[in-house]
Amino acid sequence: MDPMTAIEVEGLEKLAALREQHADEREARAAVYHGGGSSAYIETLLIAEQYRNEARELRARATHLRRQNA
Repeated sequence: MDPMTAIEVEGLEKLAALREQHADEREARAAVYHGGGSSAYIETLLIAEQYRNEARELRARATHLRRQNA
């Protein structure tokens, strides 16, 4: 793998990990801040799921780059 691709893959992995961390933190705070079952609570969980989806997409992109440049 060329150095530029390796840097891009590393960046994608770091960003994916950050998105997952944000999702975990958001879920942990959701019930405390909004109370279970409120619309704000549900919206917070949906946003956390969006973060996880973004993380999956970023990891898939990193995997694709690795395979492309193997």
